[in-house]
Amino acid sequence: MKELKGHWKKATNPTDLGAWDFEEGSTPVVKILKVTEEEVMNLDGKKEPCIIMYFEGYKPMILNKTNMKAISKSVGSAKFEDWLNQEVTLFTCQVKAFGDTVDAIRIKPTKPKAKAKPAITPERFAAAIEASKAGKYDAAKLVMQFTLSKDQAKAVNALIKTESK
Repeated sequence: MKELKGHWKKATNPTDLGAWDFEEGSTPVVKILKVTEEEVMNLDGKKEPCIIMYFEGYKPMILNKTNMKAISKSVGSAKFEDWLNQEVTLFTCQVKAFGDTVDAIRIKPTKPKAKAKPAITPERFAAAIEASKAGKYDAAKLVMQFTLSKDQAKAVNALIKTESK
């Protein structure tokens, strides 16, 4: 016998993304992989066409008009093809639906904030500079991967200039 834990809907609806799949207060940023129209069983046991969105690292989500409008605002386009490879922020809230108040997934109508790059330790920075001077590392990667101090940025820029000569 298997003892169950967590929200009961995880056991009854394991294929579609739902509010029960998130920890309270979490707001994951997800990348849209594809949008399709598929037949889905409704609450009456009948199949109906639904818009399904697939994300990187998450189960697919059935979209409603509210979420499609929010994606359009976040991405800056109402066209499905423009949504591909874009990131959106998910959150949960309570809504009135099906004659009850239920937990639902919503999409923020604003672009996700850019993820902050980590700072680089002085030791790792020095090692990267040495590796770059030896031709074993591209110093330009430091700018893309890390938040650099003004002095570190100057050193990287100077190194890039000498490498490009």
